Amino acid sequence: MISPRKKLARAVTVAAVAAATFTVTVPTGTSFAINKVYDYNCKVDDGFLKVWIRKGNIGWIDCFANAGKTSEYGWLDRIVTGNNDVTYYDQNGATVYVPRWTDLSFPNRPADIKAIEIH
Repeated sequence: MISPRKKLARAVTVAAVAAATFTVTVPTGTSFAINKVYDYNCKVDDGFLKVWIRKGNIGWIDCFANAGKTSEYGWLDRIVTGNNDVTYYDQNGATVYVPRWTDLSFPNRPADIKAIEIH
């Protein structure tokens, strides 16, 4: 006959092995963390989302990778989506979807955006 202590030890060991096996073999799913690419000369051919934004007289270019949402805001002069399906959110409440490999410029009436999302 097996003592109650040995039964408990066996049950704990089996549970620990099962948990470890489950942790190693089951995929974690998709991560949603948009990342700013700090190479300001990022190439559109690399598939990055590239945006030209300005606030007042100061303008800059940002590049992003991976799915997620950023609270980038200002006047959007140009957007090149690269290999990304993108939605930008306008300060006026408009939601604009831009498909991958699209290059949009707003020379006279830039969009006043409050966020950009990569799908």
